[in-house]
Amino acid sequence: MIVPTMANTDEAKIEHARAETGIRVWAQFSGNIDISLAEDTDNYVIKEYNSDYEVDVLKAYYYEEENKVLLITTGLKAGRAFKLTVTNIGPNEMSNYFAGRDLVEPSVKEANAVPGGKVILTFGGDLDIEKAEDVNSYLIKKDSNVLPVYSAIYCTETNTVEVASDSFLMGNVYSILIQYIADGYKTLFVGFDTP
Repeated sequence: MIVPTMANTDEAKIEHARAETGIRVWAQFSGNIDISLAEDTDNYVIKEYNSDYEVDVLKAYYYEEENKVLLITTGLKAGRAFKLTVTNIGPNEMSNYFAGRDLVEPSVKEANAVPGGKVILTFGGDLDIEKAEDVNSYLIKKDSNVLPVYSAIYCTETNTVEVASDSFLMGNVYSILIQYIADGYKTLFVGFDTP
């Protein structure tokens, strides 16, 4: 008597891929995934379908609750088909196809001070992560006084940058000029720290 073998339903498998923007690609998985493998960019190859054009995968972020990976790339071409090939995550090489999208020019949606001398900038569009995390991309002023910028940390999930400086005192109005990212965008925010 032959006993049929059951497929391992816990094995990782790519369900679908989709471009959210011109640089952000989501890969949805089923099954169990090793986080370190899911966040290793060497396990992903994105190529234009029937072409040698390859898109570099710069970063990979795994979202355990939804069992999906956000890939940050060097940029897709709108209206073109792309093939995402995934290796080392499941038992076999996996592929899925998706359509490219246009790059969306970055814009600043809001700037909010939070305790500890930080301002959270919320962006729309596609950010160049290196420029977003470069302290020289930000110029903060209180009247004519320039404040130092100590760090800039990008959060992929929320498309925000946390910019750290000196304390932003409650009730004072500050300006921040965002250079090299959102075409010289300037906005105001109110301090949050107590003296």
